[in-house]
Amino acid sequence: LLIASLPLDSTRRHAAPGPLTDFLVQRAADAYAGLLADWRPVTAGAIDLVPGPLGKGELDGALRAAILERLPRTAFLPPA
Repeated sequence: LLIASLPLDSTRRHAAPGPLTDFLVQRAADAYAGLLADWRPVTAGAIDLVPGPLGKGELDGALRAAILERLPRTAFLPPA
């Protein structure tokens, strides 16, 4: 669940596209990766915290993609 103040489009129903929204998505992804890295205890169950393709909106997809981009560099699973 993401709670953020994002710029809205004229209908006030969707996040407005643009550099501010892009910036906020990147910062949210940084924060999510940081939370995963700090998650304790480290167990294989942490894989359930990786966001799946549930959200259908453009913002959901952008946030998921940004998070997935960071996960290969985030230690959040126990060593094999």
